[in-house]
Amino acid sequence: MFKNIFKSKSKEESFWEWFLKNEPALYYGTDDELERERIFDGLSDKIKSIDDNLVYAFSPVKEGEVKEFVISADGLKESFPQVIKLIDAAPTHPNWNFLAFRQPNTGDDLILSMGDLEIGYNDIYYRYAEQESNLHLELNIRDFDQSEFQQNAIYILLDSLIGEYDVAMEIDSIDWVILDKNNITKFYPFVELRKLIKSRKEKK
Repeated sequence: MFKNIFKSKSKEESFWEWFLKNEPALYYGTDDELERERIFDGLSDKIKSIDDNLVYAFSPVKEGEVKEFVISADGLKESFPQVIKLIDAAPTHPNWNFLAFRQPNTGDDLILSMGDLEIGYNDIYYRYAEQESNLHLELNIRDFDQSEFQQNAIYILLDSLIGEYDVAMEIDSIDWVILDKNNITKFYPFVELRKLIKSRKEKK
């Protein structure tokens, strides 16, 4: 019996092979609208074929600088191992920095605009409770309308504040509350959540 000497490529290897083949267009862009659509449709198809929860983002960059390519599980913890596996298989390339999960932003005054919604760090306050290894947050949100759309925007702000990985791994549950402006001194400003998460991780 002959042994199979041909090793099939993994999903991750196939993805990065496709990425490198199309790397110039992904890095420099293309003026051809149809070609641009083909490239990005292909990228979406390739990453979804690995795990349907995976999404991606590019950083803006000037020509000649390193561009970031972020692969995210869109906050879904069950797909975190696949994000890590895909990034672990990433090639080394002088034009690119490949990152797992949405990274935290260092600023303290981020404002997010989504359609008619504008919300920022300064619109959110919190309280918390610690139970063993779990952290429960109560988010108090200015003009909160209790919609899923607004919650999704706040998750983006959470990812920007502490990073997608820590949002999923350090926060066990969230209560969503309309901010009582008369009791604002009873709450912590949203940006102080960074210090709380850092302190908890250092104690582990």
